[in-house]
Amino acid sequence: GGVEKAVGSTINVTANTTVTAIWKELPTVEVTHSFGEYVYNNDATESADGTKTRTCSVCGHKETIVAEGTKLEKTLIDSSSKFIDVPSKAWYKKYVDYSVTYGIFTGTSINTFSPNTDMTRAQFVQVFANISGVDTSNKNVNSGFSDVPKGKWYTAAVTWAAKNGIVNGVGDGKFDPNAKVTREQMCVMIVNYIENYQKRTLNVTVNASTFADDKNISGWAKTAVYKCAKAGLVNGVG
Repeated sequence: GGVEKAVGSTINVTANTTVTAIWKELPTVEVTHSFGEYVYNNDATESADGTKTRTCSVCGHKETIVAEGTKLEKTLIDSSSKFIDVPSKAWYKKYVDYSVTYGIFTGTSINTFSPNTDMTRAQFVQVFANISGVDTSNKNVNSGFSDVPKGKWYTAAVTWAAKNGIVNGVGDGKFDPNAKVTREQMCVMIVNYIENYQKRTLNVTVNASTFADDKNISGWAKTAVYKCAKAGLVNGVG
């Protein structure tokens, strides 16, 4: 019969000798890595965070993960050079620079921004879609509103906003896209966007007092107006 030999034993093989090899399962060896510090790979872009890698000093194994918060800042567009109606010393210029650079707003023409023009409800909803990076290229969608037909530049954005609880109509199945958006409507949309879409809560950052024209704020908008005021997003007008 077969003879089992210990590890390290010597077997002499001669003519007419039959050797039987018995294979045994080796015990599992747990490899413990010894990693050093992560080293940033300097590969961030304007559209994505970079990565960082750490290396095991024992076996050389490398582990790479995303280096969060390293996305490069874009070079801001100088809106005064781009638009003839944005003065270089205007108080709002830096905000226009940022908004245009990041695609939140576009101009009203190739060389005008129209900073003092009233914003419509459709335009304000489009801003939320732009901020969120929503694909609004397909305008052939059913918005659910009788006055927001397929094919309009704002149709996709309004449809998205309604489905996500950011906007409601104005009654009778209408959205009134070309009406001027009011300050209280803006507050409601902002709160709905943050709470219903982003699933976040506005932080209280200031002690907002009651507005002198509080009685003129619609009941359906009052809670949102004061949430925005306490978060420092809106101030009074005088």
